[in-house]
Amino acid sequence: MSLQSWILHGAILAASVAGGMGCSLPEYKLLVSNIPEGSTRIEAAIYLPQSSKLLRDQVSAEIPAGKVPLSVLLDLQGTVDQPERAVFGVATRDASGCITATSNTAPVAPSQSVADVPVRMIPLVNPSAATDRCNKSPPILVDVQREELGYFGNADKRLLLGGWGFVPTDQVTIKSQIQFSQTLCRSQCRMRCPDVKPCSNSNLGTMCQTGCSLTGTMEYAGPGLLLLHLPEQTGVQEPPPPPPQMTLARLDVSGAELLGSPIAVTVTAADGSAVTTFVEQ
Repeated sequence: MSLQSWILHGAILAASVAGGMGCSLPEYKLLVSNIPEGSTRIEAAIYLPQSSKLLRDQVSAEIPAGKVPLSVLLDLQGTVDQPERAVFGVATRDASGCITATSNTAPVAPSQSVADVPVRMIPLVNPSAATDRCNKSPPILVDVQREELGYFGNADKRLLLGGWGFVPTDQVTIKSQIQFSQTLCRSQCRMRCPDVKPCSNSNLGTMCQTGCSLTGTMEYAGPGLLLLHLPEQTGVQEPPPPPPQMTLARLDVSGAELLGSPIAVTVTAADGSAVTTFVEQ
């Protein structure tokens, strides 16, 4: 299947061109709202969760000046006769090519007429932290939000990773940015917390250890959203040093403390060709 897009009267129309324009009724109409001022281009990608298929072709078109909200009409060719739900990822960019907002819909079923799909764009919460938002090649990670569902003691702790161009084979790694005195960090800690950075906290010493690895299970939600489920985390513990250094304190950091500090999230393409990172501020 191939998609072609163009602009007509402020609405972006996208239709299958495998057999020409044809007379088929578009199956979806994306009603895109809350587009940030200064956005000049819109991009959309389609994921079919029932078949775990991400369509290679994407919609990309200029946003007509003063023509917001937008309507994006999509004909996926054949999904009316063989209905299949679809997830839509959407991103907008400014004149410099930097992402201004993203969105990812829930799975939507087609209808015998045109299925309206409300898409409310989510502007970047902290553009300065989204250091890769001007990248052209995905994956591009622009936001990390924490969420906890359920009741105390049995809650589903997870991260909502907002961005653009995610695929099911992407790999996610997370590291706690917790800081503590380097003199407390010896063998086991260094294997798990390998990054050493200067520390400005005089109570902790001149150097701190940071970048402690955390565990998570990725759930692919669509081209604009990854969910990372966080099980109970193992802390960093080390035995007391042998004599004559018994005066040194033992390092004992819980998993809750690791998660209680800012975290750095990295999304890497399966072949390693692209890497994007977002660090909580």
